Amino acid sequence: TTLVRAGQMEIPETAVVEGAVVEMDTMAMALEKMWNHYRITSRNVIMGVANHGVLIRLATFPKLKDSQLEQVVRFQAGEYFPIPVSQLVMDFAVVGTVEEGAAQKVEVLLVAVRRDLLGKALAALERARLTPVVIDASPLAAMRTLPRERLLGTVAIVDIANGLSSLLVVVGGVPRFARFIPVPLQTHASTSVEVAAQQQKSWQPGEWETAFINEIQSSLTYAESQGKGSIDSMFLSGPGARIVGLKEMLQEKFGIPVYIIRPCDTIAPKTHTGADIETLGPDFTVSVGLALRGLEE
Repeated sequence: TTLVRAGQMEIPETAVVEGAVVEMDTMAMALEKMWNHYRITSRNVIMGVANHGVLIRLATFPKLKDSQLEQVVRFQAGEYFPIPVSQLVMDFAVVGTVEEGAAQKVEVLLVAVRRDLLGKALAALERARLTPVVIDASPLAAMRTLPRERLLGTVAIVDIANGLSSLLVVVGGVPRFARFIPVPLQTHASTSVEVAAQQQKSWQPGEWETAFINEIQSSLTYAESQGKGSIDSMFLSGPGARIVGLKEMLQEKFGIPVYIIRPCDTIAPKTHTGADIETLGPDFTVSVGLALRGLEE
């Protein structure tokens, strides 16, 4: 696998709020500008979604033929979501099998997004003359960048993003719990990655850091109460993963090894990709995961 192009483009904070596109024209213009600036030739994209309208659930259904299973899943999906299925765009995948008494059942990962929020994102792509080939949940894309051997046991993947951070618990390679964390990185100047890196000083927890770590702790506690098991290791991605000292703070807090995902370490880059991948690697975790999904298609 070879990395051909990589780039970032700043957008106003009002254009995307907590992961949801608000200003479609602003977003479309930013995409057009990025495509032109980095000379990206393909107009086909794999779109990641990460906002409060994204719902990820693990459910159990009878083991049936594919066509029958799809009918049952879509008929019963409403039992697993807090809003009517008619307001959602949903997909599913069989991720395992379980024994319940004498019956064998299948574990199904349900992924849905609110139709209205998805519509705004798709409109921005259309105005930028881009064609979505696949729509994926961003937390699942981040998971795809890790080799299978790193996903053994019970693993937490925390994507610390400018819009809306997320936590995904993976057990034995299967995603079993997901939650979006309402403590966005961009709203707190004390977490500036660039400033921390320039000053080369130890990171000290402030108001944002305390709130963020508390959210992680409550999410992991809830996941464990749901039978997901205790966390063996944690992986950080997104721009927040580059905050000086954050990894060490989380290791001390939870008593587990914490790693920073550098998704491009296993990809051969061309001489010039358009971005400083070596420095900004964690920022591209979700993007690389989405691109890998595109190669699978």
